[in-house]
This record gives sequence, C-alpha cells and structure tokens, in this order.
Amino acid sequence: MGALDGIRVVEVAQIWAGPGTGMYLADQGANVVKIEPLWGDEGRRVFTQPPIVGGESRAYPALNRNKRGTALDISHPEGREIVYRLLAGADVFIHNFRPGVEHRLGYDYDTLSQRNSRLIYVEVSAFGLRGPYAQRSGYDLLFQPLSGILAKRRTGEGVPTPSGIWVSDASAPIAAAYGVTLALLTRQTTGRGRRVETSLLHMALAM
Repeated sequence: MGALDGIRVVEVAQIWAGPGTGMYLADQGANVVKIEPLWGDEGRRVFTQPPIVGGESRAYPALNRNKRGTALDISHPEGREIVYRLLAGADVFIHNFRPGVEHRLGYDYDTLSQRNSRLIYVEVSAFGLRGPYAQRSGYDLLFQPLSGILAKRRTGEGVPTPSGIWVSDASAPIAAAYGVTLALLTRQTTGRGRRVETSLLHMALAM
C-alpha cells in the first residue's frame, strides 16, 4: 500500500507536465485513470529521438506508469457524461487545457466542484491562467530563455546553451503533486476540495 492508496484520480492531460503529475500520484498508490483522445496522447508521438519503444516515445510509458488508461472523445456529450460519472467518485481531476478550453468543454472548476465538492481540481498551463500571454502555448525550451535560465548557461564564447534537463516540464508536476497532497490534507479538516494550479513559466522562474 502506498501513501495515496484509495485516492481516485481522473487525468485528461497530455504530453509531459500534466501526465507527470498523475505519475507521481500513481507512484504513491493512487488509482489513476488516464483518458486519452481517440488518436492517443500527443506524448506518444513527440520526444521520439532514439531509442524509441514500440514505435512510440520512450518518455510515454515512464510518464504514464502505474495508471489505467482508456480513449474517449471528451468533447462529445456522451463522452462528457462518462467523464462526469468517473468524477462523481473521484478525489482528483488533472488537466492541461489551454485556459478557456475547460469552460467550452464543460470541465471548468465551478462546474465540476458543484458536482463533487470534495474534488481536488488541478490545472497545469504554459503561462498561467491570467495575463497577456495566458492564451499562448509554450514548451520547456521557450521558458528557459524567458525565465533567465539561459543567461546563466553559456559556452566559453558566450553563446546561451539550453539545459539538458527540461526544467519546467520536470518541476511543474512535482509542484502540482505537492499541491494535491496539501489539498487532500486540508480536505480532511474542511471536507471540501481545492483548486491547484501551476504553469511552466512559474516553475522555470522558481527554478
């Protein structure tokens, strides 16, 4: 038994930081159900520099270990109802939609917390939920220069050199999983869920 044995998680996140959050929870015994699009998580097709595993990214099985998975069109009314049924008995919901998409699809915090007041709602974004860049997409190598990391990493000739470790992609899921455990602890006292958010830019700045 892990520390999170009995905790039920529904994850609709893709690529790295969102699935990484579910990975840390699953590692500690949480029952994580990962819902992928019908065509599969984009993380299966990116990061495919050799060696690849079964024709897919070697990062995919690592980030999704200890999870159970299914494929579902969560934008379709029938698919949405299936997600709602799963969330009725869930403790945690994880997504990394671009801000605003969750409202359009019916998975925003207000809608889901009204259905399940004990739900811990987790969202991982690129630039955060507010501000002039909130609607933009982003990736780790963009946030290394934006946060100043590249200013600290230069060759002898002064050329900026990216970190070989994906700083925000690796740190954001740790922060989000930490936020989930704090929210679960708080829920024992309040009986209510919480909203947990982080972004790749915030975590690059923090690092």
